[in-house]
Amino acid sequence: MEIFLDIHKDLPRQGSGRDKYTQKAFEIIPKINQPRILDIGCGLGMQTIKLAKLSDEEVIGIDIFQQYLDQLDGLITKENLQNKIKAINLWII
Repeated sequence: MEIFLDIHKDLPRQGSGRDKYTQKAFEIIPKINQPRILDIGCGLGMQTIKLAKLSDEEVIGIDIFQQYLDQLDGLITKENLQNKIKAINLWII
C-alpha cells in the first residue's frame, strides 16, 4: 500500500493515470519470464500503450465500454502494436 500511495501522492484527482506513474509502477514489479500484463478497466488505453512499449510481452486491455476499446484499437494501429496488445470487451466474453 505504501508504494501505491507514494506513486499517486501528487495526483490532483482520481482518474486516468499518467505515463510517469505507469512507468514507475512497471519498474517496481519484479522481473519474470514471459510476463503477460492485464490492464483491467483500460478505458482509452493510454496506460495499455505505455505498458506495451515498456515490456517485451503481451498486454491485454479489458474494459466494458466498446467505444473506449474502439479508440484503443485505433491507438494500437497508430503505434504499430497489433502484435503486442489485445483489447477485449468483458461483456462480450
